[in-house]
Amino acid sequence: MTHPRVLLFDLGGVLVESAGLRELPRLLDQPVPAAELRARWIASPAVLRFETGACQPDEFAAEFLAEWGLGLDPAQFLVHFRAWVAGPYPGIPQLLSVLRSRYMLACLSNTNAVHWEKVLGMDGLVQAFDRCFVSHELGVMKPSPAIYAHVVRELGCAAGEIAFFDDGQDNIDAAAEAGMSAHLTVGPDHLRSVLRQLGALEPAGSGSNGNTINPS
Repeated sequence: MTHPRVLLFDLGGVLVESAGLRELPRLLDQPVPAAELRARWIASPAVLRFETGACQPDEFAAEFLAEWGLGLDPAQFLVHFRAWVAGPYPGIPQLLSVLRSRYMLACLSNTNAVHWEKVLGMDGLVQAFDRCFVSHELGVMKPSPAIYAHVVRELGCAAGEIAFFDDGQDNIDAAAEAGMSAHLTVGPDHLRSVLRQLGALEPAGSGSNGNTINPS
């Protein structure tokens, strides 16, 4: 495998704590299995429109509530929705700071205007990236091949020089099809483990140089 020049990260579930699929069931009248809930979210027309920048927050809220049969006021729902993105996992800004001394860093996220505004306010996160690729600005979402092709063109390197980290298997499969080195990672500990396997981090407990990252 080509040694990566670029580390490309998903945000929610990889670098940022995202509680949407934990919190959404609290708003539902009937329980829905986790796998079914995620599939329904991914297939949601309201989510697709919002996360490709095709509607405003108030439009999204009204459409989503009607689609899911939720009896909330749209403004009230948006308060819940914004809170679904909490903040970076512990240690992530420090991890990115060290990685940035060795690699170009970028993010590729399916997101929307409400959540992206919150992410922009997180200290040490977006500032660490050389490039940010977000679906609501690009008008296309993962796992569409078009979004990966766009990222490769914009980064100006071969797809095989990009190591991509995401918590969704469908997104990983599409990135691999696009020629990227694609790695399924869920949460910060798993991410650090995969980065060590790739040689991007010193092994746990190593003290060989000043750039060693404590994996805890």
